[in-house]
Amino acid sequence: GVLLLWGTWLSIQVRNLSSNFNESKHIGFSIYNIVLVSAIGLPVAIVLGKDNPDVEFVVIAISTLIATTSSLMI
Repeated sequence: GVLLLWGTWLSIQVRNLSSNFNESKHIGFSIYNIVLVSAIGLPVAIVLGKDNPDVEFVVIAISTLIATTSSLMI
């Protein structure tokens, strides 16, 4: 959570820089991807992982891979 808040603050700070250094759009998309995948993946992991911790681990691992891969593809 703290890193997402820091990323949001950072994108607000760099929004008025020249286009050579302005990465606020990329930072914003990355934050959006991480929040969206977390909002979907964590409840699914909690519900499916009540009886089987292996399922919970797999869902969290896949969510992490999706979030990082989609952020890197921007």
